[in-house]
Amino acid sequence: MVVSALVMVILGLALLGPAGSIFAEDLPPTIVVDINDGYTSHTVDVSFDSDRVTVIGTVEVDRQYVKPETIDLTVEGTDWGWTISPNTFDITGLEKAVDFTAFATIPIMFAEGTYTGHVVATWTDSIGENSIDDSDEFHVIVDNNPFYLTANPVYILMEPGQTRQVSVTIEDNSPRGMTYLCQVGKVTSPDKPGWLERALFWLDSNTLHLLPGTSGPLTLEIVIPQDVSNGMLDVPVVVSVEDHPEHTEQMNIRVNVQGVPIAPPGGGGGGEDGIAIDPVLLFWISIAAIAIGLVGFLGFTEVGMLAVFWTLLLPLFTRLRRKEVLNQFTRGEIFGFIKANPGVHLTAIKENLGLANGVLAYHLKVLVREEFLVVRREGGFKRFYPRDMKVPRKRIHFTRLQLDIVEKLSLHPGLTQAALARMLDESKQVINYNISVLIAAE
Repeated sequence: MVVSALVMVILGLALLGPAGSIFAEDLPPTIVVDINDGYTSHTVDVSFDSDRVTVIGTVEVDRQYVKPETIDLTVEGTDWGWTISPNTFDITGLEKAVDFTAFATIPIMFAEGTYTGHVVATWTDSIGENSIDDSDEFHVIVDNNPFYLTANPVYILMEPGQTRQVSVTIEDNSPRGMTYLCQVGKVTSPDKPGWLERALFWLDSNTLHLLPGTSGPLTLEIVIPQDVSNGMLDVPVVVSVEDHPEHTEQMNIRVNVQGVPIAPPGGGGGGEDGIAIDPVLLFWISIAAIAIGLVGFLGFTEVGMLAVFWTLLLPLFTRLRRKEVLNQFTRGEIFGFIKANPGVHLTAIKENLGLANGVLAYHLKVLVREEFLVVRREGGFKRFYPRDMKVPRKRIHFTRLQLDIVEKLSLHPGLTQAALARMLDESKQVINYNISVLIAAE
């Protein structure tokens, strides 16, 4: 009996052995995909050229197989046409770890962003009924911009006659360094103020060369004229890569100008000089009309007719009381500008206030006649001063350039020497010398 039982046990174990082996082979393997440190995150610059990304790692399998079994490797999550080696391998025999290398080329100017990919290992049994996979992820940051622009401040509040500077910084992000072309673009305004064309906008440099990964400064200078109304301006600073205009960035500076409110002409109620027409004035106008009719009837010459006309009517238009002279808006504006800029000449007044020659000459004549202003001829200029200002008797004769410097500074207080040099097409050294002469003459 004992022998028989022993034989039965041995036979049973013999039968169970192969069955246990078959059952073990039916179990799927455990697969672990592991991307090596240093290959899980990538940053590429495709501003000027395509770039390659490489991913290296291992696939570990935990058990052995007697029957032929394989694992397939793929890269998923991006559409860059990945190549992976090996893309399949046999795991029959001893348990093993298999190294892999995957790479792809990212096209030039591919869209910026952060992309996530996965290396996937897939096992399928020999009869194709069961499968299992594992994956590990990696990230690729794609950059297609070789530089960035920043500015401080990007919003400024300005007043008439003020000069402000804005610091603009170019941050190079290119692999080899670049030369940048810099300019002020077209200044726009939803308010469309009439004085916009007289405002000044300058950059201290038109080109800037930067080494890879460095930054460089620009200075934007904004000069607002003296006599301005409210206005909102958008001042664009435009920077592009030399020989690569497709790489252009723009930084908009918003300028809020708090100007002088523009009053309606005439001050309400009268003619151009803001004087109500009273019955006495109407009487004299009637008399003048009758006289002109008589002149026409008598057949006087044109010269005679004009003489009668001005003799009769001119007193009507010159009966301004002194206290009413400045009530007329344009005339008050002219007087205010001269008071703020004593010694300014006719051309500068005209350009700054945007007045026609005849209109300006008429109002200046009234202001001089009514003793609000005094006029002095200096060289080829007539210069105007407020009556209550002490005008120096002895004046130094300045050169044409020195007078131009004074004129620009009077129109745009706060201009830097660099801006003056650009405006007058002179070197900084020449401007510096002539400013020293002007300071010494004070």
